[in-house]
Amino acid sequence: MNVLILGGTQFIGKALVEQLMQLQHINVTLYNRGKTNKGLFGDLSHITGDRMQEELPDFGSAYYDCVVDLSCYYPHSMHYSLEALKGQAERYIFVSTVSVYPFAQQLGKTWTETDATATCSAAQAKDHSPATYGARKAESERVLQAANWVDSLILRPSIVLGPHDPTARLYYWAYRMARTFAFILPDGGKEMAQFVYLYDLVNTIIKAMFLSDHAGVYNVAYPEASPFSQWINALEQVLQRQPRRIDVPFSLLTENGLMPGADFPLLQGQDLLLFDTQRLQQDFEPTFTLPQVAIQQTLPYYKKVLDWQEGSTGLPYANEQEILQQAGLV
Repeated sequence: MNVLILGGTQFIGKALVEQLMQLQHINVTLYNRGKTNKGLFGDLSHITGDRMQEELPDFGSAYYDCVVDLSCYYPHSMHYSLEALKGQAERYIFVSTVSVYPFAQQLGKTWTETDATATCSAAQAKDHSPATYGARKAESERVLQAANWVDSLILRPSIVLGPHDPTARLYYWAYRMARTFAFILPDGGKEMAQFVYLYDLVNTIIKAMFLSDHAGVYNVAYPEASPFSQWINALEQVLQRQPRRIDVPFSLLTENGLMPGADFPLLQGQDLLLFDTQRLQQDFEPTFTLPQVAIQQTLPYYKKVLDWQEGSTGLPYANEQEILQQAGLV
């Protein structure tokens, strides 16, 4: 099987390529800018190109049994890639995102694959801000779905947790568990959400390459929502530390200029990340990694690569401690 990976050298792509290299009869070609982790996978075929350019990319003359798109952030990138691949691809797997759902329109809703996704104006399609990320992904999905010449499959993962995550969102909490004596846990971590572990997503992508019949679009996340405190508990169990958790209402934090997500990674301030995964379970029959196991597998990255140094994601620890001291909580 000839597989073309669009992206492939960071986080999800890196883990996917490493897994594919363990399989027999899989020939992998990578297409990317050659900038992220330059030199990685030197034994594989590489094509250098920039999908941000509004022009047809050169994917070479090979025929690809499967294309896995990990790097499409703009509708024009999808359009030109499909135009260039006509007659050269059998199946196209787009790793999209649950951010295509208009969460703000229906708070607390459990989202299914048949729900309407975000609209995208011409201006939004070319915008570079995080605010239009979901709209651009949604429009990219529609471009792919309109290409009736290729067998398309869209995966919508929730927030992905695991080693080599460039956002370091889970690491923010791991650092506090490993290196501090007290930290703020907004609303006691009762917020409900469904994330997805990196290697569970990778296994889903690989299964999608071989799936004979499929429903076209799949939410990819743990099958049931759980309180965020479950992940804090798992960190506590794996790291065998019990720093004090300071339960502060989100309403009080936001009144003082602190925001979910930006200051407290992975948290939304309300139950937003809720998804129906029945399609995924029916067609893929996935197995999911327990949070404790996921953290145990991610721990070597935290120790050896990040070296337990404070990251740049979220509220700086010094600021957090100052807040707690001023409030008389530590």
